[in-house]
Amino acid sequence: MNMMEGFITDYSIFIPEFDALLDMNNIEEINRLIENKHKYEQEVEKNVEDKKIDLFIWQGILVRKISQAKNMVMNTIMHETYNKFYQRIKACRNLKELQALEKEIFSVYSDFVIYYSEVTDNYTLNRILKHIHMNIESYISLQTISEELNLSKPYISLVFKEHMSITVMDYITNLKINRAKTLLTTTTQSIMEISQILGFHDSSHFGKAFKKVTGVTPREYRNR
Repeated sequence: MNMMEGFITDYSIFIPEFDALLDMNNIEEINRLIENKHKYEQEVEKNVEDKKIDLFIWQGILVRKISQAKNMVMNTIMHETYNKFYQRIKACRNLKELQALEKEIFSVYSDFVIYYSEVTDNYTLNRILKHIHMNIESYISLQTISEELNLSKPYISLVFKEHMSITVMDYITNLKINRAKTLLTTTTQSIMEISQILGFHDSSHFGKAFKKVTGVTPREYRNR
């Protein structure tokens, strides 16, 4: 039987509002629409194979949008990310797993959009940004960036603050908290596990950083 036979595509692909949100990279509003879509899929008991095809299509759309946005996509990184998600989509066994993965896909590609929008004509800053985005789920500090890029810590701080109007560590924290939001709402991993994944010293440090940025604790964010 042909895989596409009887396939009913994801209606949100054709919603102008969704397309506009992708252009604006409004991940919070995108997540709201995705949540509503997921409720509908659960009500109609969306077929698992159809949902997989939806995600394959969405991956292609997202990669194409990012490519068009800057016309300078880091092909190696994008290729690895695309293939990783492709294999994970194939391995999903039920609708719940696919819906959780869908949120993660949009979050990760949103990070790509942020990175490409921040690429400048400053070679050093681009190296710093690339390193941060590539290692966001690891422990990152001025020291580790300095050692990896062979740049002095004062120079890194100066270049970053001058061009980004924010300190390196505040930028890293904000990026990690955005990733934490996705993990809190799309996985069952404990708060301690998430804090470890994102390279925080411990769950207490993670909790304080999360509340400082969002105004709520990780647990409150997950349960609301």
